[in-house]
Amino acid sequence: MEKVNYYSLRQEIGLVLSIVGMQFATILRNVVKIECTQLVMLLSVLLIINYKNAFNIRFNKGLTLLFIYQIYCSVWFFTHDYYNSIDHTYDEASVSKMIFYHLYLIMLMYSLCTIRIRKEFRYFLRISFYVGLFIMIEILDQVTLHFTTLTNMNLLAENYNQLAEGGDKSTLGRALLFLLFVCVVYKGSNKFERYLRFGAIAGSWICLFMFNTRASMAVFFLGFIYYLWQKRYFSHKRIRTLIAYAIISVGVLITFYINIEYFRNAVSHFIESFLSGIGTYLGFSNVIQDTSANMRLEHFPVLIDTMYNSSLIQLLFGHGYYSTFADMPIFQALLGSGIFIAIFYFYLMVIKPSKYLLSFKTKLPELLLLLMVMIQYLFDQFYGGSCYTFFMYPSYIIFMYYIYSPKIKQYV
Repeated sequence: MEKVNYYSLRQEIGLVLSIVGMQFATILRNVVKIECTQLVMLLSVLLIINYKNAFNIRFNKGLTLLFIYQIYCSVWFFTHDYYNSIDHTYDEASVSKMIFYHLYLIMLMYSLCTIRIRKEFRYFLRISFYVGLFIMIEILDQVTLHFTTLTNMNLLAENYNQLAEGGDKSTLGRALLFLLFVCVVYKGSNKFERYLRFGAIAGSWICLFMFNTRASMAVFFLGFIYYLWQKRYFSHKRIRTLIAYAIISVGVLITFYINIEYFRNAVSHFIESFLSGIGTYLGFSNVIQDTSANMRLEHFPVLIDTMYNSSLIQLLFGHGYYSTFADMPIFQALLGSGIFIAIFYFYLMVIKPSKYLLSFKTKLPELLLLLMVMIQYLFDQFYGGSCYTFFMYPSYIIFMYYIYSPKIKQYV
């Protein structure tokens, strides 16, 4: 029987921290009042490295395009000039920190390349579950005023944009979504964890409602449908079972909606908020205005006008690194780096992930989790954020590294 090579415990901790390390550090800052984001990120790389191969790496061809893009961003960073930028709606100090994130992603790829053969996961899902649970509990503690609003069912009295010691709802919402996806693929290794999963799911949804993070809520359902598709629940043999579960679930939800006022208010609040965000984003005048979507709507014509008045050189090569914040990664790449890099970025972050999401079949729950997380960042390309946002990349990097890692004994 062939010996199975597993990632070590420290390497799997490092892999998890590379995906949600920023959110984990944010929660630590709220708990112990210590800023350690960059330290946690650096720690994730140090935990992953196989030190025996630190100076004898085998570059993984699956990371080639990702590596090239991060090298480009690192070089392009030094061309930016804040005082000659298109606008000053962003903080120069924040932009100055971006070089660390590009270098971090390069170091992450380097650390993975020191693991020269494909290994198998052992504790990855379990570590992901407990790290995500820790993040969720602290968020839940703050948004429910130390759990007091859980007792009086007054959870929708206020929407939170960030935690007391920092941590915006969009970034933390990604960690909550990560925990929900973990709970879908990880069934628990014992009875206690199986029960704890239900608490994690309930707590995550409460936090998402309090944050009013519509995108993460919507992506969860897309991810869950994707999970069912990967598990072949839509096959002819299993479709009847799926329909039966769907009918029962809808029936339960309708019963709750009719008979439980709090549940009815929560669902109505979500639907209204979700439609207002989409409506405002698309410019529907008959929909209640939504603040975050309205900001994008007001800013977008300015960006279009900027592109219209750009010179040929600016259209081809861009206005410079982070010349403005577009709040849409695809458009950010076009505006900052020009049409050639924008096409490259579109292929890298939209076409390739879409290809793997639609064609790659796996029975490994860890890979399925990484694919489900990639759905969020594929969605983000057209919704919000920046092409320089580093936490869009780690799950994608780990996935590409894994599927292109060889099973060859001489590389041990």
